[in-house]
Amino acid sequence: MLRVAIRAGLAVLLLLAAGCSGVAPAEKAPPRWQVGYWLWDRYGSRRSFGKTAVDVLYVHAGSISRAHYGGTWGVYGSWPRELPRASEYWAVFRAEEPRIPDGAGAKALAWRVTELQQDAARRGIKLSGVQLNIDSPTGSLAEYAVFLRAVKGELPKGVGLSITGLLDWFRPGTAVAEVIATVDEFVPQFYDTETSYGRTAIATQIVAAKWAPQFNRFGKRYKVGISTFGRARVS
Repeated sequence: MLRVAIRAGLAVLLLLAAGCSGVAPAEKAPPRWQVGYWLWDRYGSRRSFGKTAVDVLYVHAGSISRAHYGGTWGVYGSWPRELPRASEYWAVFRAEEPRIPDGAGAKALAWRVTELQQDAARRGIKLSGVQLNIDSPTGSLAEYAVFLRAVKGELPKGVGLSITGLLDWFRPGTAVAEVIATVDEFVPQFYDTETSYGRTAIATQIVAAKWAPQFNRFGKRYKVGISTFGRARVS
């Protein structure tokens, strides 16, 4: 099921949760709707979203990168000094290079997440999991699935694994099912994606009839990522 909502705020992006499953209609539990944000501000204020706690906050905690010499993957990151109130938090790691890290990168990520988990416990933050923001080429999704399985095996117990996803991954003939089978949730990104009639649309229209069947078929929890910073227009 897809549903669209806009909520004002200072976060970079709005996430719209759509909890779905592949069980029979008679057994299906009602979806649990969540509204959350990506926080991409290292100096974010506790007052960014007002006094009410948001459902979920995806906090940009660090990066995954490869050393210039030797090609070793490293993971860097920490919690911002201040965080808005949220019912749960996810630590987001972004890889700017559109390549898939290797097994050493999976171990480095798990080590860094363990540090963040310990720091979160000291600060009274509920760390639900880690989200990877890696724009894998569509043709490399099978390789990405291998990396995600390695990450899942290395993460501390009880830490969930989420990924953002490009819409191109969901076209016919890709290995996206292998990727999604490995994670606890996926977040398709409906922005910066579409060009037609010689014009570039900053955000893609969310057509439930088109996308809901594609996402629901995996029987996995997902959220829909949309922009809230004034760029959802044709330029």
